[in-house]
Amino acid sequence: SQPPLSRLVARVERHLGVRLFDRTGRGVAPTEAGRAYLDEARRVLRLASDAADAARRAAAGRAGLLRLGFD
Repeated sequence: SQPPLSRLVARVERHLGVRLFDRTGRGVAPTEAGRAYLDEARRVLRLASDAADAARRAAAGRAGLLRLGFD
């Protein structure tokens, strides 16, 4: 049976319809598609982390819009 990580990678490859890795007898190496996917996946993870930080700042009152008015 395949290890869990290998099954997950195979599932992602099927979903995308591309090979992310070239598999050889000596190991694996990312394909051009795999490198592009990794770059974008890292960007998405950074954005998700930034979104969580923004929500925490807003909840703590350290971000948001403050409007003051006077007559």
